Amino acid sequence: MAFRSLARTLLLALPLVLLGACSSSSAEKTADATDPCTRLDLSMPTQATVKAYADAASALRTDLGAIEDRVFHVCDAMNAALALARPRNTYDACATFRARVETARTAGAQIALQLDASCTVDSSAGDQCASMCPAETCTATDCSEIAPCHDACNAVAVAGVACTVDTTPVLSAADDDLTNAITANASEWGTLESLIAQIQATAQEIGPPLLDYAKTADVIGKDEQDCYENALGNLGVALISLDAATDGLASLPPVAAH
Repeated sequence: MAFRSLARTLLLALPLVLLGACSSSSAEKTADATDPCTRLDLSMPTQATVKAYADAASALRTDLGAIEDRVFHVCDAMNAALALARPRNTYDACATFRARVETARTAGAQIALQLDASCTVDSSAGDQCASMCPAETCTATDCSEIAPCHDACNAVAVAGVACTVDTTPVLSAADDDLTNAITANASEWGTLESLIAQIQATAQEIGPPLLDYAKTADVIGKDEQDCYENALGNLGVALISLDAATDGLASLPPVAAH
């Protein structure tokens, strides 16, 4: 998938962020092990934008990591209910359940989930992030940081999305054990499907502008460079969680509610 490739690119980009600038010594890093993003001067538009990207990457890592964990647990719960093997990672746990679903489909069963979702982004977190961005009164010429900073803060809001979902299993000719396992976990599955649908595009699309912005590493300071390193790493991990969650949820494709 495209975002799997982007995740690898972000992780491989970490050592490149510091090229063209003086790197700090190990002693310096040991002496000041605090989050470098907290040392930025947010009154400076460039540093505020770096901080916004870092906040977005951190939020996406946290929230997508939590979603992936929930995807693992729902697959594991259905594997347990069906007396299947119980692998200890998301890909394998959900692949085990998916194989059971595919066996039923091959035998003629129709299996899907009907979702009716209402989702709301975390506007409070987005607004808090945006408060450090350049003022809206800036023009594109005078304050070129305004668009990327606000785009990054929008990602912070999207990362915290919450969904209320009415999930209805759509099952025909499925055996009783599979029907019961899906029905018992349908609500959680539908919620996770809806959350991923809301976050996926934002997580995928923030990477390229973050990498483009990082090309200015030769003219920004040490703390900004270190903050970039954190942001790139966090976004890479977030995309790996997104890939695992999306792959796991593919077992039960959603259908629109009538």
